[in-house]
Amino acid sequence: MIKRIMLALVLLAALLAGCSSGPDYEIDSTKPLYFQKDKAMPFEIKVLENKNSVKGLKVTVELSMANMDHGSYKAKLTEGKAGTYAGNIQLEMPGKYEAAFTLEKGGEKTEKIINLDVKKPQGVASINGKWITNDDLAFYRFINQLQLEINRESAKKQYSGQQLEEELTYLKSRKKYLMIRTSF
Repeated sequence: MIKRIMLALVLLAALLAGCSSGPDYEIDSTKPLYFQKDKAMPFEIKVLENKNSVKGLKVTVELSMANMDHGSYKAKLTEGKAGTYAGNIQLEMPGKYEAAFTLEKGGEKTEKIINLDVKKPQGVASINGKWITNDDLAFYRFINQLQLEINRESAKKQYSGQQLEEELTYLKSRKKYLMIRTSF
């Protein structure tokens, strides 16, 4: 009886030791993933092992929606600085996704799964984590137009003749350029 229990414990220990032989990577998404229709969006992760950055990995990811079947979306991530890996991925819609990562180093493959919440962008662009909204664009468009009008009035007081015509032509071209560049 004792021999059977000992044999069972030895087999259990061998089984557990065999299952935990691969590296224990931790994956963190460094930037939120956003959805934009018909556009591949940037996706970046950081891979850690024992709280240290891991370099030299071949990383692929396959995203699939957690609650719906819209197929899967694959991407190959390239290594960046300090254990970061980045790529672009085009998704069908915002929502909750499961990201299945395959990490390979030295012929040894490890798989990890994390959950991601893909959201719609809160503006037209993000600079240092702060969103630039359409209201912001309208404000800057107004400021630029105001500055052009101030420059125009100043030119009328400061110049005359051919020089005034040149300055007004230049300001008119800047106004056209501003209108083209800021029409969304």
